[in-house]
Amino acid sequence: MDVPGEISLVGFDKSDKFGEVFRRITTVDVNIDAMVQYACWYLSACLNGNAPKLPAKIQISTTIVDNHTVRPL
Repeated sequence: MDVPGEISLVGFDKSDKFGEVFRRITTVDVNIDAMVQYACWYLSACLNGNAPKLPAKIQISTTIVDNHTVRPL
């Protein structure tokens, strides 16, 4: 199978776990540090009784890491 000629491959979380075995694939890089920071803040707020009562909407930036495994449209 030809990548990206016949099929596109996209990963998530910028994981290159198999980068030594397979070629690197295009992936979505989520801001793990921002997610951890929010989770720690929320856990601390829960422990102190200050957690928001309503579900919170958080927005964390993402980036596409292009490793040429997505075919052009």
